[in-house]
Amino acid sequence: MVFSFIEQRISQVEGYIKGLEQSAQAKTAKLDSKLLDKQAGFSEIFNKFLDPTKVNNAKNEKHAFVERQADANARTAVLNTKKKRGDKYSLLPEGFEKQIDDITAAMAKEYNVELSPNLVKSLIKQESNFDPNAKSAAGAEGLMQLMPSTAKDMGVFNTWNPYQNLKGGVKYLAQMMQRFDGNVQKALAAYNAGPEAVNKYKGVPPFNETKEYVSSIMSNFLYRENGYKNVDLTG
Repeated sequence: MVFSFIEQRISQVEGYIKGLEQSAQAKTAKLDSKLLDKQAGFSEIFNKFLDPTKVNNAKNEKHAFVERQADANARTAVLNTKKKRGDKYSLLPEGFEKQIDDITAAMAKEYNVELSPNLVKSLIKQESNFDPNAKSAAGAEGLMQLMPSTAKDMGVFNTWNPYQNLKGGVKYLAQMMQRFDGNVQKALAAYNAGPEAVNKYKGVPPFNETKEYVSSIMSNFLYRENGYKNVDLTG
């Protein structure tokens, strides 16, 4: 009776083990099938790669890519040319042009002068080409090329901050506009050579640098403001 029970249990265990073996075989076969499918897929791709007709297509695709790249390069060259001709805002915070407009309007109101944002933009272009990191050999710094003493007088403690530099430069320009009764050429000359030199010569000083400076800014300003070109007004 005892042996019969033990034999029955052994038979049950053997059946269970056999079931596990069959399940394992089935899973192994399934995995083998998947592996063969993948190998077949790889083989198909490899054969396509070696197919002479596909090589020709690959060459054509390469030529098309080169043509597209050449077209893209041409468009980039055009854009770069436009950027060189226009204002360079890439080194300034996004939306900085609006800051120029707003600060110019605020300073014009504070000093009761007519001051155009286009004049300020022309001045910035002449001074630094919109590079807030510009520094001259004479020590002028930042966007509007403020000398340390001028920056201090205008309340600018960090000339490399474009917002501070802009506000200080526009403030100084507005002061010069007020001092010289709204005369733009004299104000620009004072920005470059100092108000004492303008007083001494009763106008734009006869310095080549200052004359060219005023002429260049005025030409750019009149183009921005009215579309005029090649105008030389030095006062």
